Formats: sequence, C-alpha cells, structure tokens
Amino acid sequence: HCVGFSTVRFTLDQEPMDDLVGHQGQEISAEVLATFLPHQVVDALMAVLRQAGLAARSLTLEPIAALEATIPPDLRRMNIALVDVGAGTSDIAITRHGSVFAYAMVTQAGDEITERLSEHYLLEFNEAERVKRLLATTGQQPVEMSTILSQKLSIPAADILHTLRPAVKKLAKAIADTILQLNGSVPRAVIMVGGGSATPELGPQLAEILKIEPQRVGCRGPETIKDIDNATSMLHGIEGVTPLGIALLALRGKGMKFIPARVNQVQVQLLALHEKPTVFDALLAAGRESKALYPRPGKALTYTLGGTLMTVPGTLGDMARITVDGEAATLDTVLGPGAAIEVCEARDGEDAVLTPGAVPKPAGPCWCTLNGAAQELELMLAAQGESVESAEVLPDRAELEWVNKKTLGEMVSELEKKPLRWTPLRVQINGVSKHIPRESGMLIQVNGKSVEATYRPRPNDRIEWRMVEPGLVRVRDLGLSPVTRSSISVIVNGKPRTLDTGGTRILVNGQPASEEAVVPDQAEVSVEVTPQHPPILSQVLEGLDLAPLPQSGPIQLMVDGQKAAFTTPLKNGSRVEISFG
Repeated sequence: HCVGFSTVRFTLDQEPMDDLVGHQGQEISAEVLATFLPHQVVDALMAVLRQAGLAARSLTLEPIAALEATIPPDLRRMNIALVDVGAGTSDIAITRHGSVFAYAMVTQAGDEITERLSEHYLLEFNEAERVKRLLATTGQQPVEMSTILSQKLSIPAADILHTLRPAVKKLAKAIADTILQLNGSVPRAVIMVGGGSATPELGPQLAEILKIEPQRVGCRGPETIKDIDNATSMLHGIEGVTPLGIALLALRGKGMKFIPARVNQVQVQLLALHEKPTVFDALLAAGRESKALYPRPGKALTYTLGGTLMTVPGTLGDMARITVDGEAATLDTVLGPGAAIEVCEARDGEDAVLTPGAVPKPAGPCWCTLNGAAQELELMLAAQGESVESAEVLPDRAELEWVNKKTLGEMVSELEKKPLRWTPLRVQINGVSKHIPRESGMLIQVNGKSVEATYRPRPNDRIEWRMVEPGLVRVRDLGLSPVTRSSISVIVNGKPRTLDTGGTRILVNGQPASEEAVVPDQAEVSVEVTPQHPPILSQVLEGLDLAPLPQSGPIQLMVDGQKAAFTTPLKNGSRVEISFG
C-alpha cells in the first residue's frame, strides 16, 4: 500500500513551480517521493483500531506528519534534517529547495536507552523508562529507583548519564550516518521531535558527530506549530509534535484517505488511492486472491478421426458472482462509503470428456468397391481396428476411425458363398515383418496394398481380389517397386559380356528375383537400390578366366583399339582386348 508521499517539485512547461494551481501552460509534471508498506503492516494497524472501537479516516507517515507540524513550506528551502526519535525507530526527513527529497528510518531509538538503564541497574522496563524521563528534569540531583530485587537505590544523575553515554553515542551515530548518507553532506540544521529526542546529551552528541555547531541541533515543541490553539494544554511536550502533525494532515486533507466497506460481512478499510474506489480495490484490501474471481477453464482433449485432428474443449466455468448492497455488480463497480459486498467465488470449468456417442458420424450411407462393384458399409467406431463403441469414455489422443463391422474375410466369404480359410504368408520385407493373405488361389488388396483377412473396410476403399496359383504369392504381389535394373553389352577378347550399371532390384533370401518369382514362407525380401553409373574396365576382370592366355610379361589392356587403364569407362558395344607381354 502507498501510505504517504511528498511532492519534491512541480514543473510547468519545464519551469520549476512551487504550486501549479492558478497557472496556465501546455505541460505539467510532478516528482513525488512515495512510501509503500506491506499490506500486513497496514492490516495490523487496522486491527488495533478495530479492537479499540475506532475507524481510520486517513493514514500518513510519522516524518511527514512531523514535517507538517514543525517545518512549514517557507522553511523547506533550507537544507534541514528532521529527526523524529520515537521508542522503536528514528524517522528522518530532509528538506532542500522548498521540498522534501528524502526519507529514512533508523531502527534505533529511545528504547535503546531504556534497555541500557534496565540492564545496568536491574530495573523493570517501565521503571527504567521513568528514570530516563527524570534525567531531563532533575539536573544534578540524585535519582531514586527500585530494582527488580526490591532494592531502593539513589544514584547521582551524573553517574547515570555517564553510564548511558555509550548508548546515546551509538544512537547519535546511527542517526548522523543516515543523515550524511541521504544528504551527501552536513545539513544546515537538525530539528529533533518525538519523546526520544529528550534523551540527555543526544543533541550535543549528534552535533559532535556531524561536526556542526551545537546550537544548530535542537528541538521544536507544539508551541511552534502554527494554526494550533492548544486549549487543553495537554500536548505541551516534544512528544506531542507528531500526533498534532497527524491531526493537521487529516484536517488539511493531505493524508491517505480511507473508505469503510464490508466484504462478506468482514469490515475492511480501503485506502482511497483514487477518487472512485471499486469492488476490485475492496477485494484486494480483504486479501482475496484474483484466482478466486476468475474460473480455470477445464482441460481440453484431442483425438484423431480418420487422420484429422479433432479437439473437445473443457467447460469455461462460472465467473464469481458479486453484489454490492444487494445489487449485481462487477469488479469495476464504484463503491460508496459503507458499501456491503458479497462475493461467491468462481467455479472452475470441468475437464473435457469424450464418449463414443460424441464422435461425429459420416453423413449418409458409406460405400466401398469390391472389384469395381459398390458395397454399402455398416460402420462402427474403432481404434486400431478394434471396436470402442462399448467404452464409457475414450482416452486423450485416441486415434479413431469409422470402419465396417464385418472383416474383409467375412465379406469375401459371403460373396463367394463359402467359408474361406486364410493362411497368411509370413515374410520380412526390408526388415519389417508382414503377413500376406493367401487362400485357395485368391489374393486380396485394398487401395493397391495387400491386407490381412481381419482388415475392416473403410469408406471409399477400393478392394480387389484375383486368382493366383493356389497358395502361391509372387514378388509382384508384394506391392514393391518394380525392377529397374540396367546393363550394357561389351566384347571381351571376341566374346560378348553383360555388365550391370545399377538401378533397383529385388532380392529374395539374398538372391536377385524377378517379379514372377514365387515367395516362400519365412522369406527375407529386400529392395536393393544402387546408383546408376557407367561401368569401368576393372568390372570386366571380375570373374574373367585369364588362364587360356599366354602369361608372359605385364598385362596389356586395349579398349576400342586404344591403350586403356583399369578405370577406363566402357560404353555399350565397347571392344576390350586383354593380353600379356
């Protein structure tokens, strides 16, 4: 929460101004020094007020309040450090050029002195606090005190001050170091307020550490505050300066305003950071998390239907229901003082569920063709060919399709009007196991590929079957790429010879096979592809019997009447002569 701010400077058309009101120009700006506190701190303050039966009207910071009371705007042109020494902390504000330019807090204050007294003389805290206050008024007279052992002591004030001097110096040094760090140099004067500033020797110690004249460090009491008529004469000490400053800020409308409201019967105080606080501001003040106002959509799921990706969204859930004074409202509804807000938290959406009945069916009748004749299909929903129509819910990323309820084997048996026994041929095609259907000399293919008898036809399938030699499957029935092997013919020492030039060929159990070759059961079938290239002379020597030639001297190679080497390329019809000598 922003709990206080001070304007450092105004500008009008890039010119510095003390106040913008009443002037004209094109562009204005303001530089502010703002202070923020964790909401737990503000909530704690509000809890104390509720226990006391009070309600907050405005909120400010103690140094801002002390400034309002002790350093009017005309004095802020000077470089002055204001120190509000309280019980637990010492708050510091520094002015320069007509505005406040720095705030700070020192975590040491009057309690440090009290605790030193309590520890040294074995005093209860309240007794030590009383003794500390007496030191400012007794002069050199002995101070009476009672220890935790019920002993009565009477100690000269000078001795007590000597005992406290290290603690006072430590407090003064902490304050002086912070002032120098913020200001960058020694200020023109230091003004102390707050009950802790009455600590004996604190002012002189501060002046000594800052290296300024002692008369430039002093206290200002309520009597110096303008616009205050202290008719009761109750707030007469320096400890009353800050409370009076808080009152002045509230009266002058400079504090952070509060607006009371109720959220689900719980009282909250809204910091009026703008003129029109909304329901959203109230819910933040009540500690409501935004995720309770907005529903989490349910998780979606996906599936594929015939290869097409489909999505089933979850439900969106219900937004939080909000009323203000019994009327429907939104997060942007502006609140008035004392507004009663009721919030019914958001309900998260439900995750998507896919049932077989929710999967869209093909429109109208579906057909396939059997050897060119149309055959109507009776469809069922399947995953990997198995029916899922009886499933209650389907998993995420299910792969679904509509298939015929009857298998291909059942359909063909009905058409042939006799039961068919299917004994698939088991082969390895390029390392992948395949079962090739075969029975009674009939081979069945779907969309040009052989399938098993358990295959269920899909809409628009083209199914064909034809007679083959009973129980035999040939290479051409495997649906492989056709043989595209090429070769050339050459004449070697007067005899014709054929040379392979590459391309595609099919091997059955490691041996080249034609498309008409029969494929045995458990065969290993592979398609071998080698790049096509012109043969060279060394290929002629592979498997060539040179024994009949007289072998005396080095080998002599000729191609088409020219001397050649082992890498000499050959073409169709080349004449090769090989001899020795």
